[in-house]
Amino acid sequence: MSLGHLIPPPLPRAACGGICPRCGGSLYRVQRRPIDRFINIFLPLYRYHCGSLGCDWEGNLLAQQEPPQK
Repeated sequence: MSLGHLIPPPLPRAACGGICPRCGGSLYRVQRRPIDRFINIFLPLYRYHCGSLGCDWEGNLLAQQEPPQK
């Protein structure tokens, strides 16, 4: 008996439409760290996480350099 039908699928996260600089996968905006908020006083930053299964890239990109739409 499979338990797959008892476990609900994860809710999809909305991709920001950006492209991962490491693997080319979709990027998702994530909550910034306290140091990111401090740097944001001087440079407008967004924090992103790659949605690709094997990549796991996470980093900051400048707000005016927000990733291009797919």
